[in-house]
Amino acid sequence: MNAFAQLEKAARAAWNSDRSPEEKGARLRQIHGAMVRYLAKYDEGRKRIENDPWGVRTYDRLRGYLVHLAADVQDLSLQCERSTPAVLRKAA
Repeated sequence: MNAFAQLEKAARAAWNSDRSPEEKGARLRQIHGAMVRYLAKYDEGRKRIENDPWGVRTYDRLRGYLVHLAADVQDLSLQCERSTPAVLRKAA
């Protein structure tokens, strides 16, 4: 299993866990940070395939998926943050 599949699996497990919203949000933020670091390393690999049109298309398609997945994990962490008891008490 590649690194991003492991991060996706960890994000699903964190979201579906029985933890408090604060703990879920913290774990999802941690996973999002790891995804961003992985994307930075992933971008360095493009230089090796610049002369292969099929490789470039595949690379770009995968990178798009990874970017959207990282954004989704970040959105989930923000949703957890907004549903914490302290925030809900302030809103009431």
